Amino acid sequence: MHFTGRTWRPPYEAHSVIIQATSGCTYNKCKFCSLYKNECFRMSPIEEFEEDLAEIKSYQPNARRIFWTGANPFAMSYENLKLRALTVRDSLTLFPGTELYQMAQQGLFVSAEEKERIRELQILINNLNIRTHLFANTVSNFTPVTAYLPYDREKVTNELQFVLDNTDEREMQEYRNNLKSLG
Repeated sequence: MHFTGRTWRPPYEAHSVIIQATSGCTYNKCKFCSLYKNECFRMSPIEEFEEDLAEIKSYQPNARRIFWTGANPFAMSYENLKLRALTVRDSLTLFPGTELYQMAQQGLFVSAEEKERIRELQILINNLNIRTHLFANTVSNFTPVTAYLPYDREKVTNELQFVLDNTDEREMQEYRNNLKSLG
């Protein structure tokens, strides 16, 4: 298995398998978190992801849940997430290198602004066609989201759209800047 830095597993995931999707953190300035200190954000190469998946398959062929580790796997484009999910589901080996993937590999990744993060979450929610319990509800999110997909899709995307339509970028950035735990 390929892991960079420390790997942790929430207690409620004790029987899940872990696969690294990213390493490091896109933000990496939270005062409360020391998980990814001195570790640059990068996406795990698809080859490593596939090798780890094959290893998981050989040791736990009946695993019911796979925990994607890394501070922010959702920094990947929707297409990258979809392809990795399909790789998990079907053991496919297809992966077209996206621009974001190349940028992250070269250390050129620049974190999205607040509204862009919400739009990306909306896109993920609108396009995710597998049954999922989504938790994006930490204090560092301007708009915490917990949803059962696809059941809550319309309600959650409407809530996110309301925030996008009624809040400006400056207010969102001020919220993040004023979180004492984020430094």
